[in-house]
Amino acid sequence: MKQIKQFLKIFGKIEKTNLITRIMNSTSKISIVGNTIRVEPNDGSKEFLGLFEQQLEKAINCVQCGACLGVCKVGALQIQNHRIVISDDCTHCLECIRPKGLRKGCISLNYNSNLLSINNSDA
Repeated sequence: MKQIKQFLKIFGKIEKTNLITRIMNSTSKISIVGNTIRVEPNDGSKEFLGLFEQQLEKAINCVQCGACLGVCKVGALQIQNHRIVISDDCTHCLECIRPKGLRKGCISLNYNSNLLSINNSDA
């Protein structure tokens, strides 16, 4: 779950209170309690839900190859202790999800033959 929370930092600043972790921005509110993640797009945006699903799949399939590091224009993506870390320098531009040079912004999502998915519609 730590890795998932780290990857979700691209959607906004993380705020922790007791048992709840919240990530809020102008288009959505993400709440994490234990192993449950609740996503509430402010405008019902299917685009946001698609980006969220893609980022969640990146988190659970990450092999720490570092290919995504070069996508971030402000250098907010780093590898520390064999994990991808998103620093506070992140501007929440979401370019790491929709890069032009690396489809889906992730080598693992493109080439991993044992991909874990949260969405069964692709099956």
